[in-house]
Amino acid sequence: MKIIRKDTLKKKEQTRAERILEVVNHPFIVQLHYAFQTANRLCFVMDFINGGELFSYITREKHFSEPRARFYAAEIILALEYLHKMNIIYRDLKPENILLDEKGHIRLTDFGHSKDDQSDDDRAFSMVGSPYYMAPEILLKQGHGKEADWWSLGILIYEMLVGLPPFYQENTKKAYEALLTQPIEFPSNISSEARRMVRGLIWSRRRETLRTRDGEGVDVENNIHWEVEVTIEKEEPPFKPRVRDITDVKNFSPNFTVTVMCGMRGRN
Repeated sequence: MKIIRKDTLKKKEQTRAERILEVVNHPFIVQLHYAFQTANRLCFVMDFINGGELFSYITREKHFSEPRARFYAAEIILALEYLHKMNIIYRDLKPENILLDEKGHIRLTDFGHSKDDQSDDDRAFSMVGSPYYMAPEILLKQGHGKEADWWSLGILIYEMLVGLPPFYQENTKKAYEALLTQPIEFPSNISSEARRMVRGLIWSRRRETLRTRDGEGVDVENNIHWEVEVTIEKEEPPFKPRVRDITDVKNFSPNFTVTVMCGMRGRN
């Protein structure tokens, strides 16, 4: 169960997140089963995905191999394409919002910043998302669409391979400046295929063909080394979380597993 204090969310965000979760149905997206509210909290009864956050594995292991990063990227692409076909922009792709299930497949979660009812030509102007992962057009409030999610995916793939986002700075303002003004730099051990994919996603402005800055096309579906033809039946995940049973919560911080249930008295 996910419990959110109402005073931390705008009314519009509350209803939008619930509305989106009610309609999405995809193997790589967390499923909402039931929602209710108390005077002070929203309560979402969702799939219990207990393999842990992608963020915790990147932090612990420093970075992933390219095959492992490719696998996660492929499943994320399938989830994002599904959302975009539903005219939903996710807008908060980051390791903390990607869970692993007990088999090692990903699940997108947290739709508080998502935007629905967005056609390919529609523009949104809210400045939402997380530092290091926001597309430039969101930062500059120039209007953004579904392509903003592909920017975030490019940043995420880089982080999976290197261990940190490409424009990371402890000072958020400096990070924003770097994002807007600096080229992306890769360590020497990153393959040309991976670099091409990341650049294609980061500099894309159209989904049909992702393009690098020099105009070289990158077809996501058919890129030789970065295939997205992944299904639960076709390919085994490269990593399986250590999960004892469906009640095991050891892959999560006690901050999230020890909390007051909806309707129970206690400190906020």
